[in-house]
Amino acid sequence: MNNSLKEKIRYWFEFLQLANESKDPIVVNALRNNDIYEKWGDYQKAKFNSWWSINSSLFKNEQVLSIPLVGEIVDSEFFYVKIPFTYAPTSVGKIVANIYDRELTKRVQRTKKSRKIYQGDFKLTSSEYQVAQFHYYLVFTRDVYLPLMNSGSKNKNQDFLQKSKEVFGKLKKKSTLKREIPFTNKNASNDSDLRLVRRYRQYAEKLLRNVAQGDFPGDYEETFIKNQSQIRAEKVEKKRDVIFNKSNRTPKYSRTGPEKRNPDDPYAGSIRKTRSDKGLPRKKIVLS
Repeated sequence: MNNSLKEKIRYWFEFLQLANESKDPIVVNALRNNDIYEKWGDYQKAKFNSWWSINSSLFKNEQVLSIPLVGEIVDSEFFYVKIPFTYAPTSVGKIVANIYDRELTKRVQRTKKSRKIYQGDFKLTSSEYQVAQFHYYLVFTRDVYLPLMNSGSKNKNQDFLQKSKEVFGKLKKKSTLKREIPFTNKNASNDSDLRLVRRYRQYAEKLLRNVAQGDFPGDYEETFIKNQSQIRAEKVEKKRDVIFNKSNRTPKYSRTGPEKRNPDDPYAGSIRKTRSDKGLPRKKIVLS
């Protein structure tokens, strides 16, 4: 599903508003000590749609349609068309749309670039981030993470999990979101839910810190690092597998007694004797 630039910036805008509610020292200092968002105006109290109608030019250079003048130099970044005045206005729209679509497709195939290239004062660090999932990240940050972190109490992951189940249990799945609502799987174990809540806490913290520094979404998914207890447990398990495989290995030459032999093979376990005259011609026996 292709998401418009407006929908991607919407999450940037809403996470920035939440960052101004955070008590995280890193977030507070980043917002206080830089003027990155000076051009955004009074974004803290504004509604996104109204704000976007005024400030969308911060993320893209507006290119206005115009009629070429006589003698104007042709620019390869634009599409030009010459239309005789004999065409009916209702026909012109369809003709131009078809020609424009064909030429734009050729341009994309030739340059191997996306159709939409946005250039402005602000730019997403990743234009292909998972927009659909960010609805849940936003809900978690707004209704779970910030209320508990700003409460001043030392909340454990279990407290975050309980709050998450309360909040997400009231959500209705949007038709535009294919992913299941997190923290609503009744078959999930408590350990599985705790891992999920730890991951969401990490996302919320990183996204708020990134947006406060002018980056969105930035690097918010940290690489998983194994702790020492997990490494030791894996070594013990590996050693146990090696011992088990050795004890169940079938020997190349069986020296077991008759009681361990295969009853279907009378020669199993026996050692073949070698003739003392091996390699010499046998003597002919003459019967008298």
